[in-house]
Amino acid sequence: MSELVKRIITGVIGAAIFIGSILYSNWSFVLIFLVINIAASGEYFRIIKKINKEDAKKIDTFFYILFAAAIYSTSIFALFYGKWYSLIIVAIILYFIFQYYISNINNSKYTSLWQQLLGFLYVVWPFVIINILAYYNFNNEFNPFIVLGILLIMWSNDIMAYFVGKKYGKTPLAKKISPNKTVEGFAGGMVGSLLMAAIVYYAVPNGYGIHWFGVALIIAIAGPIGDLFQSGLKRKAEIKDSGFLLPGHGGFLDRFDALIFALPFVFLYLLYFL
Repeated sequence: MSELVKRIITGVIGAAIFIGSILYSNWSFVLIFLVINIAASGEYFRIIKKINKEDAKKIDTFFYILFAAAIYSTSIFALFYGKWYSLIIVAIILYFIFQYYISNINNSKYTSLWQQLLGFLYVVWPFVIINILAYYNFNNEFNPFIVLGILLIMWSNDIMAYFVGKKYGKTPLAKKISPNKTVEGFAGGMVGSLLMAAIVYYAVPNGYGIHWFGVALIIAIAGPIGDLFQSGLKRKAEIKDSGFLLPGHGGFLDRFDALIFALPFVFLYLLYFL
């Protein structure tokens, strides 16, 4: 089976499961992003281990993923039951105590706490934010179409950037980090984001109104930066893909790097201007 066929099959099946889970119910929404969070956190941990020339032991990876899932889950509970919010801090403290204890027992080189903490901020929090955005609307009710609108803008940016860059791209955007990304592709992605924002403006009920265009601009700028950030991490780790769970696409971080980088900025924009 060719790589292109694998990519298409994975994309079609993945999109069906992903969109179906987002739209089916609020709990299927929570669950699909929990799964993605777990997979992406594991990939991030593997990358920083490779950067530090360390072995990603299964037990270390398991507990990193476990605490990433705990932070996500308790944050979601906090949306409905405020008292659960304190468990996030407890989970982080227990995680670092455990890691410090294990590293002393094994007398092994210890990955920087800041690198691990960055993983919680870089990977986990954006998936918490996307749950908040599903409720952050004029009616304060669960509205998965808002998140779907954000995703459509992101995908439109990616698709337009790819095709415009492939056909017209000549000027490197960040040659040392990602040689294939071009300024022309970046501009094409921005146009694609704004065009999709115009469609979402009319199509999504109780959405963000004119602010969809602000969201589109943020995604068009922050998304490629997130892509470059992830490319920089992989280059330091000397790997091509963040993972292997998505045949033809690499890992979950490869698919969601732009989204998780852009979401905090989207949230801040909506928080102050909506």
